[in-house]
Amino acid sequence: MANLITSGRKVFSKSTLGGVRKVFIATYVYYPRTAFEFDGMELISMPTTFVHQYEILGAANTFTVNFDGDSYAQSINLEFPKQQVGNTLNFERLSQLEVRILIQDNNGTWTVYGLDNGMNCDGLDIVSGGSKGEFNGYRMRFSGKEKHGTPIVLDPFSNGFIVVDEEEDFYQFQNLEAFMFQDGTLYEFN
Repeated sequence: MANLITSGRKVFSKSTLGGVRKVFIATYVYYPRTAFEFDGMELISMPTTFVHQYEILGAANTFTVNFDGDSYAQSINLEFPKQQVGNTLNFERLSQLEVRILIQDNNGTWTVYGLDNGMNCDGLDIVSGGSKGEFNGYRMRFSGKEKHGTPIVLDPFSNGFIVVDEEEDFYQFQNLEAFMFQDGTLYEFN
């Protein structure tokens, strides 16, 4: 029988830090697989996707991908610090949406979760903590299942992702997509 293993693996650098550095979340919009361009596991381009940055802190922010021989189960745990009245409503809304999540890990690698099928929130915990040193904020758990592995994106913000600037006024449809002109500029309210 022929040997089907084609190569081994070595740890190439000491950059093996765990954890999540940055999180961007977008409302999931279905696109056929042909709308994405890949080079192996690298996502080269995708349709324009507006993402919102969410600030995170701590070591409890994790992601896991499990392959069961048929599909890839994706799970993400995130902690968002500090409770605020306006944020509670936003997190409750977010927990009811199907989303696509862009993550940068502590090694600087960007990955996209829920690319083909989206991800759902499995739980939202609003936590006060019992003492001054304990966590106060929001904990969210997302899960999804994909037929293909989690793609890596070298430069997400030149490959289809656009960060929505929360400070600027722009029109946004009920499905949370921003109104954008063909040249890529957002429509701003005067």
